[in-house]
Amino acid sequence: MNTITNIVYENSSNAQKLDLYFPDNAADKKFPLIFFIHGGGFSSGDKDSGTIKHIVNFNTQNFVIASVNYRLSTEAPFPLGIEDCEKAINFLLSHREQYHLNSKIAIAGVSSGANYALMLGINKSIISKFDKVCIVALYPVIDLLSLKNYAR
Repeated sequence: MNTITNIVYENSSNAQKLDLYFPDNAADKKFPLIFFIHGGGFSSGDKDSGTIKHIVNFNTQNFVIASVNYRLSTEAPFPLGIEDCEKAINFLLSHREQYHLNSKIAIAGVSSGANYALMLGINKSIISKFDKVCIVALYPVIDLLSLKNYAR
C-alpha cells in the first residue's frame, strides 16, 4: 500500500488536509474511492485516528482510501466542517486522473464523521458527480442538541 500524506485540499486552515492510501498496482487502473471522515464529537479527532488504520488494513488492493481532516467546531462553527468535507471530495474529483479514481465512491464515517457522511450522501451536488455512491455511517451522532461544542 502506497501513501501520500497531508495533501492540502483548501488553504483556509491548516486543518484542511487529507491522506491517500493507494493499492500497490494503482498506476495500472482506476479504483473506487473510500472517503473516510473521522469522529470526535465535531470538536476533536484527526484523520490519523485508529479507525483509518483498520480500514487501510482491510483494503484488499481494490480501493483508493482518503482520510480527511476538517475544521473542528473549536476552530470553525457549523457548517464549515461539512463544507470542508465537500471541498475535499471536489478536490479529489478535480484530480481524478492523478489519483487513479473511477466514478464510484463510498463515503464513510464514525460518530460525528458518520453524521457528515449522511449529510454528504443526501447532497445532490456531491452524489450526482458519481455513477455509484455508498454511504457507511458507523454510530452517527444524531442528537446535535446534546453537543455543547457543535454550534457557537
